[in-house]
Amino acid sequence: IEIPDNYTISIYPNPTKDNIHIISTLNLSGVNYFIYDNLGRKIFNEVKTLDSDVINIRDLPKGVYILTITGKINKSVRFLKL
Repeated sequence: IEIPDNYTISIYPNPTKDNIHIISTLNLSGVNYFIYDNLGRKIFNEVKTLDSDVINIRDLPKGVYILTITGKINKSVRFLKL
């Protein structure tokens, strides 16, 4: 699979209270999503099968987290849970 150099991935809202919405110019079907806390502990992982992605983070404590996407691409995005 050839990945274009100019792909974009973003999340919103950031900061957030309930959900993270992931928007990408790539089809993210089959990628792995991981969320790590600020100490580097993995607290969430899921394989996505849909193009439109929402992750419920309602039950996470307030703090800074890192969403990491692996598979076709490798990308990390920091977000704040209020």
